[in-house]
Amino acid sequence: MRTALVTGGTGMVGSALVERLLAEGIVVRALVRDIAAAAWLADLGARLVPGDLENVGSLHEAITGCDLVFHAAAALGPFGTYEPYRIGNVVGTANVVDAASRAGARLVHVSSTAVYPGDFRYRHAPTHEAIPLPQHPDSDPYGRSKLEAERVVLDACAAGRVWAAIVRPPAMYGRRDRQLVPRIAPILARGFFPLVGGGRSTLSVAHVGSVADGAVVASRTDRVKLLEAEANRIDETMAADAHLASGVGSETLSIRHWLRFVNGRQVRIDARRRRRYLLT
Repeated sequence: MRTALVTGGTGMVGSALVERLLAEGIVVRALVRDIAAAAWLADLGARLVPGDLENVGSLHEAITGCDLVFHAAAALGPFGTYEPYRIGNVVGTANVVDAASRAGARLVHVSSTAVYPGDFRYRHAPTHEAIPLPQHPDSDPYGRSKLEAERVVLDACAAGRVWAAIVRPPAMYGRRDRQLVPRIAPILARGFFPLVGGGRSTLSVAHVGSVADGAVVASRTDRVKLLEAEANRIDETMAADAHLASGVGSETLSIRHWLRFVNGRQVRIDARRRRRYLLT
């Protein structure tokens, strides 16, 4: 029976991965700092392993015997300087890569579309995964750290130290979301929403379940090294979203989710998901 370790198991992506892997009958270990706070993961069926990305010994112990490693832990901030991001995202990823290499485990690294510079991240034309990625400015420490973490993974993969694939999700929504909807919902609940650019701005989003699906698919194939979640733009504008969400209290927003291989081959993991948000 296959065994997988998930870092960041209490987060939105990590917990979705835990659920997805358990549903497939895979033995799941979840690396957690606080066993008591993560007890709900044990109730789902995961084995809780105490550890930290900076604690190399705990990482090696957690990964030993695993076939797969899903690295979903990340330093999100907000931090005022680059150093906390570097330690959490770059050094932490390097430690995970080393432990996965020693254990002979496949590694799926959850990155972010934050690796793209702003001009590529928010333009209307689709951004291909293979475009060159320049160094991020000091004003974007998170994006810089995620890009440097990717380079750690890709360098180790190129050197033959570890099999690895990278998933780059954009903004995500879904169960246990602590970033997107919690920031927007309180504003919408007041009955108004600021429309940047006259309400014509677009936003690339993905459901966390689709991201977890794509990560698991990526772990199974030798053909993919880089996978971008939600390459398409959302059809609805921010103006339309604000109109929907500020209506009678609940609306259904339908979004198509695609996952695209870097060689151009497209795989539709989840053609249509529907989620109902109650803003009361």
